[in-house]
Amino acid sequence: MRKTIEASLPDGTGDVHNVLRVEVRLQNGLFMLSGRAQGPDIGDIPIHPHPLRLSRSELEGRVSEIAEFITLSGIRNDYRSSSFAEKLRDLGSELYESLFDDAVKNVFEAAFAVTEVERPILFEIDSEYAILPWEMLYIEIGDQGGEFVGLSSAVFRRMSVRSPIPAISGDLNIVNALDYTYDVNTGKGIRYTKVFEDKFLHRYRAGLPGRTFTVAPVDGANAERKKLSELSDQYLSTIRGHSPKIIHFACHGDSSGDFSRNSIRVRDGFSLSYRNIERSAVVFDQAPVVFLNACDCDLPRPAAMHTLHRLFYEKKQARAILAPQFQVSDRMSALFALSFYRDFLHRNKALCWAALGARRHIYEHKNGSLVGLLYSAVGQGQAYIKEVKP
Repeated sequence: MRKTIEASLPDGTGDVHNVLRVEVRLQNGLFMLSGRAQGPDIGDIPIHPHPLRLSRSELEGRVSEIAEFITLSGIRNDYRSSSFAEKLRDLGSELYESLFDDAVKNVFEAAFAVTEVERPILFEIDSEYAILPWEMLYIEIGDQGGEFVGLSSAVFRRMSVRSPIPAISGDLNIVNALDYTYDVNTGKGIRYTKVFEDKFLHRYRAGLPGRTFTVAPVDGANAERKKLSELSDQYLSTIRGHSPKIIHFACHGDSSGDFSRNSIRVRDGFSLSYRNIERSAVVFDQAPVVFLNACDCDLPRPAAMHTLHRLFYEKKQARAILAPQFQVSDRMSALFALSFYRDFLHRNKALCWAALGARRHIYEHKNGSLVGLLYSAVGQGQAYIKEVKP
């Protein structure tokens, strides 16, 4: 556990923040948590190694219960209802209370007690495993009431594979890896036009060098398995050829099966399977930020090692990955992207702060909708666009 934590990532204010950092490791069949809370309002509070109070099977059961509830709510388009918020709050609170012993909860609550709308904390999780939906943990803080982690902290999952390189500089080439998107103005699904670029990217990247490219996939509906693998490799290679710093996938995910059957569908008739992504020799040497704006992209599972986040981060050398873990409608995913790119591109906020802003934007402008909690940031959450003069 390192003793100091970088707490001054770009968030639009220039403040030094309160930081909560935890590590989770699997030791002798038990998940062990350690960490540290630091900051001007917290001081320096260590979290000595403690086992999580739930076994792997118990934890998986709790997470599966949350996943099933969210999935059914998504099918019913029920995310904005008060009953959904109340149930998710109950599930998040029950999971939090059952996971940690009092010593750990005391540190968490001390950290979150100092949060305000203008002064959230930076929450960094270092773990090899996709353990649980941290954003949905609900913490009761004395007389202050409760808070969802994802609405009161810039939370991201860090992976200790390579040293972080937070500043993104040089030509900011962006690839739209899609053939279909959603028009927030008409409320209708449309084939790809300039709408996405104009509404989401063009105005927010003004003044930044580089270009925006569209890479529409081929139709592989009738392709044999071997041919589909080759098409996937060609598709990823074409994306790499544009030297992207950001890759935006507008797609649908299927992570309901095992690793060999999971995929992201980028158009009707063409899916990128996790297996084909893993097998492809393509590596993104510009270390791009990858935004997988897909539903059911990477369900959290205890002890899951083979996840889409890990594939892009470890195998493809992505700098960071932003994606929803559960089903999100086209309209809500478009609104999340709009807010995220405004903060990330135009306001030069670090990725984790831009993701927090997007969660809050949906919550504040869509009658308390908690859809933003379904998104998670993995990898170098401190990545940000370094301001450059054109």
